[in-house]
Amino acid sequence: MKNDVLGNNIEFLDQVGIEQIVHMFDLIPDTLFWIKNRKSQIVYANRAYLNTYSIKHMQSIVGKTDEFFTPPRLAKQFIIDDKKVMAGELVTNRIELNFDREGNFAWYSTTKRPLFDEHKNIVGSYGFAQHLERSSEDLSTISAIRAPVEFIRENFHTDICI
Repeated sequence: MKNDVLGNNIEFLDQVGIEQIVHMFDLIPDTLFWIKNRKSQIVYANRAYLNTYSIKHMQSIVGKTDEFFTPPRLAKQFIIDDKKVMAGELVTNRIELNFDREGNFAWYSTTKRPLFDEHKNIVGSYGFAQHLERSSEDLSTISAIRAPVEFIRENFHTDICI
């Protein structure tokens, strides 16, 4: 029964197609999403990713590494991370420096995972980077949580207790 359900789910996903699924990531504001091959070359990036680096068309970066559009120091760290992930390490909610869409340095929470082929071999990686400040600004507009968000923003460097 369990294998039937899994088989039906995989069949459904095959029918829908990966292209439709990855385009769903364009709907997530201020969250960069990318897929890279084994050589750390971009295979896909969502609209937020492209906007962050002022890239108009996906074709401009497909096959390029981070060295093509990020400063050398950042690109080097991103590629080191890619190699670690492709060796099986996981990166989960790591705080790191990147750019925002205005070209300023900004803090992001980044998660990266390996991609596997049908034989369980790692063939690439994917990741998400969520802009922390912009996300907290969006949340702070909700009046019910404005005060706690402001308190955390002002006191993040100290121990916070409830």
